[in-house]
Amino acid sequence: MGDKAKGKAKAKGPTPEELEQQKADQARDQANRSIALDLLGGKTKPAEIAAVIRAHPRYEQDILKFVIDLGGNGSLMAVYDELDKLDAAAPAPADAVGDIKGIDALGAGGAPAADDRHSDRLPYDGKGGWNSVLINTKLGQFDAIPGTDNDADRCAFATILAAKIFDGPQVFGAWLTSFKARHG
Repeated sequence: MGDKAKGKAKAKGPTPEELEQQKADQARDQANRSIALDLLGGKTKPAEIAAVIRAHPRYEQDILKFVIDLGGNGSLMAVYDELDKLDAAAPAPADAVGDIKGIDALGAGGAPAADDRHSDRLPYDGKGGWNSVLINTKLGQFDAIPGTDNDADRCAFATILAAKIFDGPQVFGAWLTSFKARHG
């Protein structure tokens, strides 16, 4: 049994675990698609679809898949144009790049111990964003929890975490979900 036998073994197809994962992925995609269609409620005009996407950003990709199925790339581009109009008309959040209030606070001393911050709530701005500067002033590699390791791995993770916080809640949530799926 040389390399040919090994090659044939690989060609058999997916394992039962892989098939189960494919089924679960398809079921999740179908559920998200169903939710996206419910959110659209029969709306087919690009401006209406763009408004639904802004109201429910978690389902943007599922709604856009529906748009492509409905009318192809031309419809997709029309929805993107409407999204651009909505974005241009919306006021920038307080922590938008170029207008970051309190950025100097990031380098001003260390953050308080983690156990002093457990009751803090995330500073959402009520417009779908949050004050990333305020969050990052309280984020750090070190804490006062006994047994916590403050090594280079934790430092690197804290750096990435801080950068993702600046991307906003939706991007941060998607990144965190992806990270947890890959690293547990």
